[in-house]
Amino acid sequence: MTEVLPSSDVGGAMGFSRLDRRKRMLRVSVTVLILATWTVLVVSPLEAQMFIRGDANGDGNLNLDDSVFLAAYLYSGGAPPPVESAGNANDNGAVELGDITTILEFAFLSGSFPPAPFPFPGTDPTPGPFDPPLDPMVEISLPDQKVVPGQSGLSLQLSISTASVLNGVEVALTYDPATITVEGFDVGNSILGTAGAEFIRQEVSTDPADPYAWLGAIVDWATPIDGHFMPAGDDLPLALLQISIDPAANAPQVTQIAYTDGVGSPPKRNLVVLNDGETRRPSTTGGMIEVEVVFIRSDSNHDCVVDVSDVIYSVSWLFQGGPDHPCDDAADTNNDGIINLADPVYLLNYLFQDGPAPSEPFPLSGLDPDSDALDCAQQSACAGM
Repeated sequence: MTEVLPSSDVGGAMGFSRLDRRKRMLRVSVTVLILATWTVLVVSPLEAQMFIRGDANGDGNLNLDDSVFLAAYLYSGGAPPPVESAGNANDNGAVELGDITTILEFAFLSGSFPPAPFPFPGTDPTPGPFDPPLDPMVEISLPDQKVVPGQSGLSLQLSISTASVLNGVEVALTYDPATITVEGFDVGNSILGTAGAEFIRQEVSTDPADPYAWLGAIVDWATPIDGHFMPAGDDLPLALLQISIDPAANAPQVTQIAYTDGVGSPPKRNLVVLNDGETRRPSTTGGMIEVEVVFIRSDSNHDCVVDVSDVIYSVSWLFQGGPDHPCDDAADTNNDGIINLADPVYLLNYLFQDGPAPSEPFPLSGLDPDSDALDCAQQSACAGM
């Protein structure tokens, strides 16, 4: 039996149905609003989040704790800032060494207020990439170096020239691990020690996919913050870069220890920090590594012994279509930059007539001290002999 409702009850039932739909629609609207709010607060880019500039640890205050927090994040594997833009105290687009010194300057040396949003929370008014200006008056340099396979214990002087006093410096280098091994930086007799740098860190990665060497320092770091800085000057010794050359390195070749931004995680960069906390990019020079072959002068046949067989080898090449010299420089006995009859004659005179000895490298293997058009196609087997 089907129950038929009175017209008033039918209307009431229909009314409840419309109310239920309105409730469901309200619940959906609230859900959408909650999801949208969650998206804004959690999923949106960092620059859309609320923060206080310099409050790296997110505790609502700007003080020494924030600089310690950033140092741990950048250099000791610590946690990142809850809002990355908050850690960018100098508002240059990246969390880096200059943010630490900016906080210290403000907290202890009456430095300028950090850029907005400060002192109240807000969103980032200036989101953008890291692009500090180049300072042509600051130069970091490495020497160019001639080396041989298997050479160890090399110390390359990393220097800095600056027209301004500095409170911080970072150097980030990459290299070819098939040729070069980097042991680290020696700062024992550097301007960092003379200036009383209170924070020095270094990091070397031997990962073939990401080989780099990094050095970072802050001069005025530990309390009391008293305003002492690295002095201005030319060719100030920053550190000794300790390297060695792989015994199996290809020779001859030219490779480079290159200044490279963005290595490691968090990214390491080449930069300096002025005494007011401003970050600058230094100009950079040098770092070319020329891997040369070693040879013994007059060892024309490359057997590590200088004797009459070398005379025969050169004469055969000159007049009988004999095999090429493995090392033209070695066959140039008189070191005049030309291989001709004068070279075997010079060697015969030395061997049998008490004539002058061949030019260096002789009698031990070594590098050619002179520049000429001749070269060595093969590394001598007598390296070190």
